[in-house]
Amino acid sequence: METLDYILRNWPAIVQAIAALVTAASIITGLTPTPVDNGYMARIRALLRNLGILTHTDEPGTLKPPLVK
Repeated sequence: METLDYILRNWPAIVQAIAALVTAASIITGLTPTPVDNGYMARIRALLRNLGILTHTDEPGTLKPPLVK
């Protein structure tokens, strides 16, 4: 129960830490010439996308105001 309380109290900091780690890992794997680490990052991004943590893509037209069809 203490672990759940800790997570609930510190949820914003936990999400920021995850975002920072994924960002740093993406930069590092993008700079290295090996394709193996890029595959690992693709799997991590897919996991985060499935969990709903990473949802926005930078494609044109993906960000729309509310109530616009």
